[in-house]
Amino acid sequence: MIINQCTGCGFKSEVYRGFHCPYCGGLMHPLHKLDFTLDNNGVGLWKFSPILPEPGSRISLGEGFTPLIESTRLFREIVFFKDEGRNPTGSFRDRAGALIVSDAMDLSTKRIILASDGNMGASIAAYGARAGIPVTIYVPSWIDPEKILLMRAYGSNVIIQDRDLADLLEYVDRRAREEGFYNASSTRNVLSMEGLKTISIEI
Repeated sequence: MIINQCTGCGFKSEVYRGFHCPYCGGLMHPLHKLDFTLDNNGVGLWKFSPILPEPGSRISLGEGFTPLIESTRLFREIVFFKDEGRNPTGSFRDRAGALIVSDAMDLSTKRIILASDGNMGASIAAYGARAGIPVTIYVPSWIDPEKILLMRAYGSNVIIQDRDLADLLEYVDRRAREEGFYNASSTRNVLSMEGLKTISIEI
């Protein structure tokens, strides 16, 4: 079970995943040890389990360990590109998706909801499908139709609204609190940063 703690007042929660403390506004941080070793028995992101907050469940689609490609034209031998397009849904967000959906599964959530303009929605849709958890995604009307198609291909309920992303994030946050759903929006869930930090570890 992941415990989130405020670095200011010390508030702890097993279910609250926001970046800011609901009491003092301080920064929230998942409690975990930092053992900079690899778990050779882990799959995908979970090879980094010694430096990640660890839920009881582990979902993976084989994300991570993407290649670092040397530039052949721009500042050769100095510039390298981390090819995150090799992840399961073609996005760096899959690193966050694996951890967030594993946490949602651990909390026995009945539904994952989020607001997204593309990549995070597709990632949570894929990992939610893997975990067997229903996913509802609120998207602004201006996003690429191909991204909506990808989310729906994974079986998610995609709701298109003529509102900006900030409004949708606020709506999802409120609905998650009122109905007990799991909020997987990248700017509302502190575990998104925990998953993404594995990019720097790989580099």
